[in-house]
Amino acid sequence: MHCTRCKTDFCYKCGERFRYLKFFGDHYSKLSIFGCKYRFKADQPIQRKVIRGAIFGGKLIAAPVIGALALCAGALAVGISLFALPVYGGIRLYRHCEGRQASKIVRRHPPTYHIPNISLHLSHSFP
Repeated sequence: MHCTRCKTDFCYKCGERFRYLKFFGDHYSKLSIFGCKYRFKADQPIQRKVIRGAIFGGKLIAAPVIGALALCAGALAVGISLFALPVYGGIRLYRHCEGRQASKIVRRHPPTYHIPNISLHLSHSFP
């Protein structure tokens, strides 16, 4: 619902304002800390609060751990690329230069073609 006076969106069942955080969910999420109390265990408020609180606490603990792992993975990728990319570029350059030298050697020799002798079969009598 929408309040005409203050322009706030709120739930018509519980009367709470709609809240949304990307990692933690919104008012329509069953297991979100911001979820509507009538969408998940409406008749057991203590159990609902314990379950939602445990999930919220797990997400709070997991967020910095996942962030630290992502930061370490990024640093590792940069460290590996600082060594691997110059080596890879050197190998490619070496192969490119080696291929050019081989092609220069081949160009020095005149081309040889196999031309079959067709005239032997056509005429046997010469004056």
